[in-house]
Amino acid sequence: MMEIKSSTDRPSLRPELRLRLIRERAFFGRGPAHLLSLIEETQSVRHACMKMGMSYSKGWKLIKGAEDALGYPLVERQQGGREGGSSSLTDEARALLKAYRHLESALTEQAEHLFARYFAPFLNPAGPFDSGRA
Repeated sequence: MMEIKSSTDRPSLRPELRLRLIRERAFFGRGPAHLLSLIEETQSVRHACMKMGMSYSKGWKLIKGAEDALGYPLVERQQGGREGGSSSLTDEARALLKAYRHLESALTEQAEHLFARYFAPFLNPAGPFDSGRA
């Protein structure tokens, strides 16, 4: 990501985008996307929630909210026996996650390009309003 370095001790100036999918309200963004990625990795909603520092009930609330907004399931559950159950993403969830990641990447790339274009004056260490006058 492009950052504009400052000659002072202040942090660099940079853009940050937050992509959310919305129907009547936001239902999918970085949090749910990360949760789905961790479910895919761990094969467990509980373990994915633990890795995120999120309660199991909150994780299911995020999943159910997205499923309700989309109209299809995102997570398949296998009931456990002695070995315990497992969870996996549906094909639709994998496609959604892939599309979300591609859009997020493309938007970030465009934002960096536009940031460099519109914030070029701020690259001057003295600031955008210094005309070189003493």
